Amino acid sequence: AKCSATNTDPFQQPLLSKAADCELRCPDPDPFPAAYEKTITGVWRCSSDGTGQASVECLLDGRTCTASYRILGCELLRPCVTPPWDPCLVEGCRNLRPGYNCTASCRPPYVGTPGHGGCIANNTDPFRGLSWWTAPPSCTCPPPSEIPVGYTKVGEKWRCAEKYAGTPLVECLTGKECSGRTSFTGCSLVVPCAP
Repeated sequence: AKCSATNTDPFQQPLLSKAADCELRCPDPDPFPAAYEKTITGVWRCSSDGTGQASVECLLDGRTCTASYRILGCELLRPCVTPPWDPCLVEGCRNLRPGYNCTASCRPPYVGTPGHGGCIANNTDPFRGLSWWTAPPSCTCPPPSEIPVGYTKVGEKWRCAEKYAGTPLVECLTGKECSGRTSFTGCSLVVPCAP
């Protein structure tokens, strides 16, 4: 502010000089926050591994007189969680990225029906599982080449054969080498009681 050298008015207030053109400039964060990027023209947006709408504001901290960005609106895309199936039995659909589809099928020598699903587009939930369009895969050991004595199969159910008793338990065991072996337990030969 200054008073004109030719001022004749004792009540004249000093003339304010034109305010300088000031622009608040924020330094770029180092490192950039996940899910954001800045274009060469200075526009902030969600990066290719993010989703949402970037909202960026340059703010001045009155206590420290420092400028910094407040960056909001983008979230990091996350793969869908791989189902907790036995990796010996099933292959496919692991760490599926958002927006992708997959088929999970039985690993040889295992047999069964495959499952078809996908990870929803723009998934940001690290705990979201796959969405299935069919039932998830159902895999088991191939049919045994020989059925052990004492067991018989009626339709899809295992039973103890004639002259054997118990509750059959037929399991597909994967083992350390993922070889696949059908285990039969629970049926015992019926014998007479001791005299």
